[in-house]
Order: sequence, then structure tokens, then C-alpha cells
Amino acid sequence: MNATNNRLASVEYDDSDGLFPLVSEQLRARLPLRNLNWKSPSRPLRSIDALHVELIPTYGQQNHSVNLTVPGTSGAGSKNVEARQNAPVALPSPRRHQIPGLHQTPYLRIYLLRCDDKEIYKSNARKQLRDWVKEHTPPSHSFSASQQENHDAFEWLILHVIVPDTAAANEPRFSSTTSNPNATSDKSSSSSRWTGKGSSTIYERLKTDFNESGKNAADRIAQVRLSKTTAPPPTIPSTVSSAPSYETSPQEQEQAWDDFIIKMKALILMSFDLRVAQYEEDIREREAQRSLPGWNFCTFFLLKEGLARGFESVGLVDDALVGYDELSVGLDMIIRDQASDAPNNQAASFLKFTEDLNNLVQTTSSTHEKEQQAMLRLFEQPLSPAGKDYRELILSNNISVFDFECYIFSRQMALLLRRSNIRRHTAKPGMDKRSYSEPPMSQRLSSQASSPSLAYRADETEDLASLVELCARALSFIPAGARLMRGEINEASASGGGKHSQSTIENLVSSWIYAAAQQVLSESATASLPASVFQEGPDSNSSGKSFSHGKQQDQKGFPSRTSSLQSRRSGSVEPPWANTPATSLTVFDSTAFDGGPRTAKEKSAKEKSDTIYNLNLEQLAAHRAELYLLQRRILEQTGSPYGWQVGWPAILRAHSDKTVPLSEVELDTASEDQSIRHNENLESLRPPSESEGLCVQALITAVQSLDAFRALYVSLSERASKHCSFARLPKMAQQVLGDLAVLKFETGDYAMAAAYFQRITPLYAEDGWSLIEVTMLKTYAQCLKILHRRDEYARVLLNLLAKAAAMEKSRSKSQRKQVYSSPEEASNWLDDEKSNVVGQMTELIKFSSDLPYKITVSMTKYFDAVRVDPTVHHFHDQDGFEMQIKFRYLFEDDLEADTVKLRLVSTAAGQMRELWLQGNPSVRIKKGEQLLWLGTNVSTPGHFNLERLVIEAKKVVFIHEFAPKPAASTTLNLTTSSAQLSATSINAPRVLCYPRSGALDVTVALGRFIYIDKTRTIEVTIHTADNQISSLEVRLRAGSAGLRLHTNKAKAIKGDVDIQDKSNIGTIKFADIPVNSTLAIQVPYDVETTLREISIRPEATYTTERGEFVFLGNATISVELPLDVNVFDVFKEQALFSKFTVRAATRIPLQLLSIELEKSSHFVVASPSRSTPPSLVFPRGPASFTYKIVKIASGLSSTPETPLILTIKYRCIDEDILERVQDLFRTELNTSSIADLAPILVPTLRTRMMSGVPDADYERAAMLKTARLGSFEEMGWSEIIAGLPKARREAVSSWLQKWHDRSTIELKTPVDSDYTTSHPPRTIIIAVDVPTIQVLHTASLSLPNLSSPNSTQPPLAAVGQALRADLHIRHTRHWDRNNTLASTANLSHPSDPLDFVYDIHANPDIWLLGGERRAHFSAREGETKTFALMLIPLVPGRHMLPRVEIRVRGQRPRGEEKGQQQGSGREGGSSVSCETDYQSQAETVMVIADVKGTTVDLRVSGQAESDAVLVGSEERRGEAGRVTG
Repeated sequence: MNATNNRLASVEYDDSDGLFPLVSEQLRARLPLRNLNWKSPSRPLRSIDALHVELIPTYGQQNHSVNLTVPGTSGAGSKNVEARQNAPVALPSPRRHQIPGLHQTPYLRIYLLRCDDKEIYKSNARKQLRDWVKEHTPPSHSFSASQQENHDAFEWLILHVIVPDTAAANEPRFSSTTSNPNATSDKSSSSSRWTGKGSSTIYERLKTDFNESGKNAADRIAQVRLSKTTAPPPTIPSTVSSAPSYETSPQEQEQAWDDFIIKMKALILMSFDLRVAQYEEDIREREAQRSLPGWNFCTFFLLKEGLARGFESVGLVDDALVGYDELSVGLDMIIRDQASDAPNNQAASFLKFTEDLNNLVQTTSSTHEKEQQAMLRLFEQPLSPAGKDYRELILSNNISVFDFECYIFSRQMALLLRRSNIRRHTAKPGMDKRSYSEPPMSQRLSSQASSPSLAYRADETEDLASLVELCARALSFIPAGARLMRGEINEASASGGGKHSQSTIENLVSSWIYAAAQQVLSESATASLPASVFQEGPDSNSSGKSFSHGKQQDQKGFPSRTSSLQSRRSGSVEPPWANTPATSLTVFDSTAFDGGPRTAKEKSAKEKSDTIYNLNLEQLAAHRAELYLLQRRILEQTGSPYGWQVGWPAILRAHSDKTVPLSEVELDTASEDQSIRHNENLESLRPPSESEGLCVQALITAVQSLDAFRALYVSLSERASKHCSFARLPKMAQQVLGDLAVLKFETGDYAMAAAYFQRITPLYAEDGWSLIEVTMLKTYAQCLKILHRRDEYARVLLNLLAKAAAMEKSRSKSQRKQVYSSPEEASNWLDDEKSNVVGQMTELIKFSSDLPYKITVSMTKYFDAVRVDPTVHHFHDQDGFEMQIKFRYLFEDDLEADTVKLRLVSTAAGQMRELWLQGNPSVRIKKGEQLLWLGTNVSTPGHFNLERLVIEAKKVVFIHEFAPKPAASTTLNLTTSSAQLSATSINAPRVLCYPRSGALDVTVALGRFIYIDKTRTIEVTIHTADNQISSLEVRLRAGSAGLRLHTNKAKAIKGDVDIQDKSNIGTIKFADIPVNSTLAIQVPYDVETTLREISIRPEATYTTERGEFVFLGNATISVELPLDVNVFDVFKEQALFSKFTVRAATRIPLQLLSIELEKSSHFVVASPSRSTPPSLVFPRGPASFTYKIVKIASGLSSTPETPLILTIKYRCIDEDILERVQDLFRTELNTSSIADLAPILVPTLRTRMMSGVPDADYERAAMLKTARLGSFEEMGWSEIIAGLPKARREAVSSWLQKWHDRSTIELKTPVDSDYTTSHPPRTIIIAVDVPTIQVLHTASLSLPNLSSPNSTQPPLAAVGQALRADLHIRHTRHWDRNNTLASTANLSHPSDPLDFVYDIHANPDIWLLGGERRAHFSAREGETKTFALMLIPLVPGRHMLPRVEIRVRGQRPRGEEKGQQQGSGREGGSSVSCETDYQSQAETVMVIADVKGTTVDLRVSGQAESDAVLVGSEERRGEAGRVTG
């Protein structure tokens, strides 16, 4: 019974008939028992998902075989009962221990019964069963049983196994008279199958004879049937029963087995509940006796551990773990009380040391091979509960604290591993853990795939939280256990157990720590964490033993012990990480852990648990990494007596006496020889006796040689690095990789060392670990140089120099040196302050010349205090300027710079203009403050941003950005140019650039003469000033979209120098231009779209005796015409009158100087007799001018007709004011001390006034003849002054403020007699075409019967008086200058008559018209037609005569829509142009009432006013149709 596994719920079976092999397969298929619920009065409801059961035979049947006989030969199932030859021998029952918890008894006893018919049951089987029940009645059913026996409470169950082809097999479970709720067959069908007198079945008789009566009585009888396919032939009778056969359906068989399993679960829980209740009662009793004398903690421990083991056996691992945690706390309290010498402390008496440790220390000095092997086996599983008989030691109070702590932790570890559901901890519960070693993952998966019995349920996944808790507890327990172990060994040595060397003790303790950590690592390895699964390499610390996970093979005979706790993990495909080499670092793809496509429901469930699952994985990887690092620290401690050091301590020792970190090395064989000699020197330091006390094979192998030591170090480091990376612990991972890199460097594996350094050096740089980073960079550079990796070597040197520069900056800022505690510390090679980089800059520059590309780095990392004076300094005898830069060089090596240049970028919107200032070539830069002058030959006005300072030395380019660039992205994710980014940076220092006073200047303005019908032009003016120019090339660049400049049509309009070449597009060349010359060029241009202004960037490259120079300008010109001209024409029979109206197109007034319409060869122009003096034209006050145009007889001129030319000379008020203010400003500035600043001050004044003066001020200035200058602040002079040299700012500010003290200046207009100006006006020339008309009618409406009283009054007429009217019409074709009337009107001859229609438009409310309102007539040129009409006025008043309109017949009247032409021939002249000169247009008639007198009644009322009432009137009785005055 002691062999029973206490981790499982044991079930004992009595198999005297040899039936267990027949039912074992069916029974194992239904194990473990699932979905159990246990409720205790003192505990909440517990749900047991899986109850693993261990089936064990009855005591005394383990080593005896059972014959498989047929009925009638022998055995209990035969008809002739005889004693069998090999019957089991009755053995005495094992003695129960008096202390509960030290023995293990089954929860359930099952009797496997074979009873083939009722006669056998009556004669033999019933008696055997009664004897068995009487013998195995549990204490709960015995009246004489004591309460104490409930610790071993159990239940019993009888399982009737029916063999095929027997009488029992031919009867159902229930007879026809018995109600069976689970029966599925027809009861009537079985009533006629029975022989004999009784009608009840064997199953019913068993229930009647052995089941207890009562409502809550348990059912202890079950029955199952065997099929012929599962029963061996020897068990089936040779003679078939004569009774009618009974066939059971698969559903009935499954129900029978389910009934058996349900009863098993109920009975096991009943016995378990009794045991728990008894244990809890005893624990409470013992706990209450804690303060009494004689109370012993060890006895209490065993009692409480019995409860915990009971929980463990039924699968309540959490409750069991809580019990051990409470016992651990209780042990700590006892130990603390003993340490404090508390009075009356008799709870326990622990040994001061473990004798096994003392013997182990003695064994370490032995050279006997068997003793050495035994010592190694002890440390294979140092935390195994089966390593010693701990419970017996506890019971006898013969245990030390170290053993006690180890036992409790081992039990906690076992529980956590079982809760984790890892396969290897559940497959073989009875295996001795001392012989266990973790197999490779490939073996695990292959064993899972090949063993069908190791089926893994999908609902029982691994519990990673348990593994996390295990590793966390181990990290806390192992150091504490090591201290206890060291203390007990020292105690044993002090107590006379022998004097042990300290190194031996430390080696022994280190071995235990290493082995304990390795055991936890092996036990916590899981396929869910890829970093913990790898192929064991030659440097692994595994013992090399394998463990078979296949199905256990039975030995001879039946039965064999089985367990339901089988492996539950399956897999047929080896994962990608299974064969990962131990010496490699592999990052697996996340898809490798995916089991394939999932359904939407599975994906949703997976996403819900991903957060917790990933967190547990990361925590597990982190704790395992700490365990690997703990092993590595033990390895380092073990190798320290041999002088073997790895990582940074090795580098520290190797360079402790060096001052130059990077030594000259031979790239071929010198480094390898040095490494070999170094290793030989290290191995020569090995003391012969330092390996005593090492009890772990991995450590023993590691100290055999330096290579083995390093191999194990690399293996542990790589495993720790994998786990750190998986756990997202970059800092810990980079620390481990740093140690590996240094180790690879020491061993001569420079390629691998460089790979490690490449990964980790950026991480240390980000975290600011300058001390370690500098060391890494030095070693990294050494590796790269040996490997001939030039580009990487150059970059590492740059990083190293950057760190040295940073330290130099820090030291210069603090202005003090660090105080060291010792001279050794001050001379430490790892000290940042002592890091020597002399010669590295020179080597870097020299080395970079062989690189195929340039290396660009930030200047701020290698230089300090970079400053630029943001003011320009002009040259005295040439154009251009220079600027001063300052910086501090931080290295001892002189820097040979090929080029030093400064980049300026224009701040103007829409411009991409840049300037480069360069210094002298081949500049030598020494350590300390440097001052350089950088100049340029470019003259340009405007503000620029300091963008970049560049120092080039061979292929190394140092760049200093003066302002951070904004994000180079736009709304459409387009790339933005660097010039635009720099222009928008508001933090960049600004520089005001402007030409010197004697520099060349190029201005662009709109042409003075504007031809409306021709291509417009611009005027480019060039002032050479003090430059004697031998060649000049002017380039005009269009800055507006759609602008085209026709430079090939340019012509010189001013100056004595001709254009040399203009064939190249956009370029005009000149030669030999003297000093102080002014050239003007007229360049035509056109635009694709209408623009209000155009932008032009003139550039001039010119050569003087001083060299070549460049001018860069920018001009924005308004091309919108400032005036509008409208014309209104009135045709008369002999002349044309044209009225020209001139108005301002903008809100700025105009000075109209003159207007003239020139005659042509066909027309004579007559202007008004009075002259047209200059006048002001306002936006709302246009000026009008009328001209009479008379056509010359066609015979007088045979030349083609030309248009008339209208010439208007004008001056815009804003331009006039700006020019006058500019002239005044320039004149006064030239006489001041700041005359040399005119090139920047004068354009600035003009620009600010153009943009800052509102249009209303110009209109006010035109009317008041005074212009406001604005204040100093309004002109924004502060921005300009800030860009000037500091020495001149005060003088410039004072002069400008004084100049602005005058608030206004007086303006002169051309009307004034003393008006003078040096700026010519603008002239606009408009070609005016004289309009043509084919037919001009002259019509008049006369009233011959009316006369006027005088010449100033209109004629009089009475209301209702009939007035005779004559309409006279004639026409002329005089204005048809092109003679197109004949063809248009389809006339055979131009003098043929035309058909016309006249319409009289009279207001029907005023006139009553008599006669033809519309009439058709035909007339020739000059022929007068008269039509008689009658007009009757209807209302009195002064009325205009009706209007007359004449048109060609067939043509629609004006204002009406054009319809289709009606008729043809002469009536089809719809396109004949026709106008009417109606001479009676403004004539009126005074209409009065026809009354002679009226009578009015004036009545006076009470109000102030009186009412007038018309009483009557008298009509005139004069001559009819006549009104007399």
C-alpha cells in the first residue's frame, strides 16, 4: 500500500476472477473522471474538472497471476467450485500508522464479480460477496468503528461483469416486473426468455442483497457487459447456453458504463468528504493545543500535510497549495521563535545541520569513482521530495531547517507543476524524479504523435500562471536555501565534523544553486514559450538521460498498475523552434505559433484571452531569464579562482595598465596569436584544488578548460538573452549581449562580436550609459578594423569621437575635474575622463578617403559653441559680402578641412533662392576657439535664414543645422524641398543681405508706353555704379505661372552700349560697360492667363578686374491697367460724334495729363475749341471728351482705312507720391553719414509705403496736395536696423526717426505752375476703329397746325384737340464704307431702293394716334418719304412727341427675339445694319384743358385750413381745333 501514488485518488479492485484485463481498456477510456462538484460545510463549492484515478489491485494480488479459465474447469465463475492451483495466497493486511497522514488508503474498493448464472450466484458468489463486504466495510458503516478511522474512510462497489455466451449474457439488466428508467428495450420481449423459477435478474438480486435501504442510501451495484470482440477466447464458454439470446444495443452498453462511472464519482466524493471533515476537526484541535506543553510542530505538520495530500489526490491543487503555504509560514514562525530564544519554545527541535551535507563535503575530497558518481546523482534533482524519506525524518524530529525548507518547496513545486497541466508532469506520476532529465522538444513531439493513448483534451491547456509562480518562488527560495546550506555546513565544521576549506564549501553551495535553478528551468520548460525549447548542445548542462513518454509496457502477467493521469498533449508536426541550435540567436515569426486558420468564433475567443496569455508568457520568460543569469553568476564565481573572467571585468583587467584603448594590430595573424597566448596565460593560473566541492557535471566540465568555461557561459547567456527578448526586457537583454560581445572579442570571434556590438551600442547610447558605450565603441572599432569593414569602422570611430566630444563639453562646462577615491580609480581605463582618442580624428579623415561615398554627421557632436554673426560685412573694393563664424574644436588632432561653407536660404514666400558662403580652401582647424570669415561674390537684397554650416574633410562632412526642420509633408503627402522647409522655420537666425553702395544694381519695371493692340513690354534698368565691367550676362527668370519673356526681341532703349548676344532664351549679354553707366532694355512679354501682377527674378553675372560676381534680384510688377476708357458714338448724316470717358480702374486717383485723338487718311477729327488742361480723375469722377469725326470723300484717298489713335498720358498718384518721397529720402540720405546704406534703406522705404499706405490716403493726398509719410514704427525700421552691424544701429535709428518727424510733404500737380518732375509719365495708346453702318435714317415728326407763343416755350394744344402730324423719313448709305449693302440686302445695284418698316411708339395714356402706326415703304438713298398722322392729346401736361423706329423690312424690332426670316428676296435682309437719327427726339407739346372758366366754393371750417370745392366749369366756345391764348 505504501507504493500507492499519493498524488492520485487510488481505487482498489479485487480481481479474484481475472476480469480486470477485460474491462481495463473500457475503463481507462472513461478516465479521468470529469465534472465533479464537492461541497463542504466549511468551504465554498469546489469544481473538479478532472479527477485522475489510480487503479491498484488488492493487497496480496500484485505478484500473483490469475488463470483465465472457462466455466466448468475452475474459478469462482465455474459450475464446479474447486480450489485453483495458482490461487492468491492470503496475506496479512498492512499495519495502519497511528499518526494520520503517513499512510495512504483507497477512496473506493471495487469487487469485480463474474457470475454467469443464477445458480452460481446462489451457491457461491453471494457468500463470497458477503464475506468481502464484511471484511471491507468502511468505518462509516461500522457501529463499533472509532471516529479516528475516518482518516481512512472509503466506500465499496460491486461491479458485475457479464461474459458473452453465458446465461447471464442472455438476460437483461432488469426483469419485466422491475421498473428501469434507463431501459431502452421492450419489456415484453424478455418475459419469455427465462428458465427456472425466479423472474428477477442477477443484477436485481445483487441490488436487493447488498444495497442499503433508505432515501439517501448509496447505490453500490453496477453491471457492465463484454462484447465478443473484447473478450479473449479462453474466457468465453465452449458450450452456448440454451436460453434465448439477448442482444444489447450500443446505447444500452454505454448507459451501463455511464452508470458505473457516476456511482464511482459519488462514492469517491463521499469518502473524501468524510476524510476532509475528520482532518479539519483534528487540525482545529491540534491548533488549539499549540500553547500547551508537548505540542510538536512536526506532528502537526504531518497531520496538516495529510489534508493537503488529500486535496491533491482529488485534483484540488489550489487547496493543497494553500495548505503547504500555511505550513511554510508556520515553519518560518517556529524558526524565528527559536532564533529569538522565546521562552517555553518546545514546538520543535531541529538539527543544527544535516549529516548528509557533512558527509557530502567529506565525499568531495574523495577520488573514488563510485563516490563521485553518487555525489553527482544527488545533485541531479536537489529539490525532489523523493530524494530523502523526508516524512520519516519529520516524524522522528531528525531533520534540519534546510531539509525542511527544501521538502516544503519541492512539494509546492510539484503542486504548481501539476496545476500547470504540462504533459511530462502528468504522464508518469510514479516515476522517480531523480532519474529525470528534460528531453529535446523533437523527442517530446514525436512521442506524443506516436502514442495514441496520450490524447490531450483541447479544454485543458497549459496554465502558464502556475509556471510563473513557480519561477518566482524559486528565485526567492534558492538564495535563501543557499544561505541555510552554507550555514549548516559551517555549523557542521564548527561542531567537529571536520575542517572544510572555504572554497570547497562555496563550490558545494554553488553546485546546489546551479542544480536547483536547472531543475526549475527544466520543469518549467513549455512549448508555449519558444525561447525555453531548444536542442541540447554539447555545452548543455543536461545529464543526457532520456525519458520515454510512450505507453508503459507491462511485464509478465495481469494485472498491472494503471493511472488515469495520462499525457494530454498531442501533436504531429514539429514546431519551427524545436531544433534551434543552442549557440544561435533566433527570432521566430509570430505565425509559427498559430495553429492555422480559425473560425470567427474561435478568433473572437482567442482575442479575449490574448492579453492575459501574453502577459503570462512575458512574465515566465522574465523569471526564467533571471534563473539563467543566476546560473551564469554561479559560473562566474566558480571560474574566478582560476583567474577566468568574462565580460566587462575581463576588459577592465586586460586594459588596466593601458592608456591608449585602440592599439595597432596586424590584420592577418597577430591577433590570433595574441589570443592564443592570452588563453594559455589564463589557463596557467588554474589552481589544482579549486574544483573540489563541485557536484554538478556542467560546472565540473566547465572548469576543465577555458574553452569549456566560455562555452557554458555563452550557452547560458544566449538562453537568457532569448528569454529577455521574448519578455520585452531590452535593458537586461542588452546587458547579456554586451557580455557575449566582449567574450567573443576575447576568443577571437570578431565577426560575432561585431554583430553583438552593432545591436547593443545604439541602445546604450539612447539610455545615456556613456561609461559602457565608450568601452563598447573602442572594442567594436577594434573588431571592425580587423575585419576590414571600412564603412562601419568609420561610423564607429565617429561615434567614439562624439562621445569624447560630449565628455569634453561636459568638462568645460563644469570647469572642474572629478575627485577620485583612489589613484587606481583615476587611472581606470573605463573612466570617461581618461578616455584617450588622440589620433583618431586624423585616422578617421585619412581612412575616409577610401570610402566610396561621403559620410554626413552632425557638427554639434564634435564641435561646441557654433555661432554665426548675423550681420554682413561688405568688401571695400568689390561687390559681395562676408560673414564671421565661431566654433570650438574639441580634439587634440588638427582637422584638415577641405571646405568650410555656410548656406543661407531666402525667407521670401515662393522663392527657393539660396546663397553659399565659402572660406579659403584647405583650412587647418586646431583645438580651441576658431574664427573664420566666409565670403560670397553674390549681391542680393532681402532677408535670409541661416540654415546650414558645412565642414568637409575628405569623405567626412560635418553639418550644423541652425534650426530644426519641420515635418516635410504636405496635405497630399508630397515632398517639400529643403529650401521651403528652411524658409518656414521661425527659429532660424535671420540675416539681412543688401548690396554695397557702389554695387551693380538691376531693376525691372513696367514699360512706359502701353499699346493695347500690341505685346506689352518691361524695362530692365542696369546701373553699373563703381564697376568697370568687361562682360555682363543678364538672365531674366519668370516667377509667375504662364509668363513668357521674349528676350530674343529685346532692344536697348537707353545707354551707349549695344546688346552683344540675345540668342539664348532668357539671356542677354553685353560687353565693355564703363563705370557709372545706366542701361535700359525693353523686353516684350506675354501671359497665358490674366494676371494682376507678374514676378520676375533678374540675375546678372558680370566680370570685372576683381573677378566674377553675381547679382540676384526680385521684382513684382503690377500689370493691371489703372484706367478704363469707354466710347459712345452718335451717327449724324454728315458726321460722327464720339464721346470718350476716362475713369480710374482702381481706388487710386490718376493725373490725366493729356488726351489726343489723331486723324487718319479717311477721317478728319475736330476737337472742342477749348483746350484740355491736366485734370485729376477719381474712381467716382470720370472725365469725358467728345470728338467730331467727319469722313473724307472716298475719292480723295485710295489708301486702306486705318484706325484713329487715342493717346492718353497719365500719372498714377501712388507712383508719383512714391517717386517724390523716394527722391526726397535719397537726396537727404546722400548728405548724411549713413549714405552707404542707401541700397537697403531706399528700397525698403518704397516697399513699406507700397504695402502699408491705404488707397484712401492716396485719394486724400490728391485732393489736399499733401502726402503723409508715416511714423518710424509704421515703416517697420526696427527689423531692418536689427540686421545692421551693432555699431551703426543707433546712428541709423536716430536719423530715420528724425526724418519721420515731418509728418507730411507737399505735393505739386501738373495744374500748378511750378510743377516739375524728373520721372516721365506713362502713355497708353489705343487704336480706335470708326464704326460702320449700312443705312442711316433721318426722321422728323412736325405739327404744322401748332405754333409756339415764343421761342422758349413749346407749342400749345388742348386736351382732345386733333393735331395733324407729318412724318418725314429719308436715309443715307454714306457710312457704309465697305459697300456691303448690296450683297447683304440682295440688291442688283447699290442704288436700288430698299423696303423699310417704321413703327410709331406712342404712350396710349397720353396720345391717341390716328393713321398708320406701322407702315411699309420703299425708298432710295436721299429720297424723302412723308406720312400724314393724327395726334389727339388725352391728358394735360408737357408731353414728348411719340418715338419713331425704322428698320429694314423682315427684320425684328429692337428688343424682340430674332425669329425666322419670312419671305425671301428683298425681304430677307435681316442682317442689314440700320440706325435712326430721330430729330424730334426731344420736342414737346404743352397740353392744356379746354375750359373757359371754373367756379370754386371756398368753405371755412373750424380747422386752420379751408376746403375748396369745384362747383362747375365753362367750356371754350372758340374755333374748333384751335386753342387761342
